[in-house]
Amino acid sequence: MTINVLGTRISLLTNTAGTATVAIAPQANSNTAIEGNALDLTDFEGDIVFIVSSTAAGSGNTVTFTVQDSADGTTFAGLSTAVTAVSAANTALYSRVVVNSNNIRRYVRITAVTSAGNTGHCAAVAFGSKKYGG
Repeated sequence: MTINVLGTRISLLTNTAGTATVAIAPQANSNTAIEGNALDLTDFEGDIVFIVSSTAAGSGNTVTFTVQDSADGTTFAGLSTAVTAVSAANTALYSRVVVNSNNIRRYVRITAVTSAGNTGHCAAVAFGSKKYGG
């Protein structure tokens, strides 16, 4: 899917196999960390925008979405400057998380971690600008 905005081509990022356009597929409740798909940034430049959402995760419970990067698409680490979106306790979240692809390694993913209990239902998609107007 490509969206033309003021002459810029904005595209959904896909996983490394090129088959999925979601960073985190819509998930049911989880009491463990949810790791999103590895997204290859080779064809992208500038800002990558993750749109994240979660339902209320329960009383006193928060959900933190964190962006991680990797050189090989397998071993991921959090970015040195934390890029996160955090829900308030027992509150639904809809937010955007932005990273500049020029300042991180080739692969990126987003994770959802709960403070206690479960994550609620959560999902994320990523958009970016293709290099050379591609």
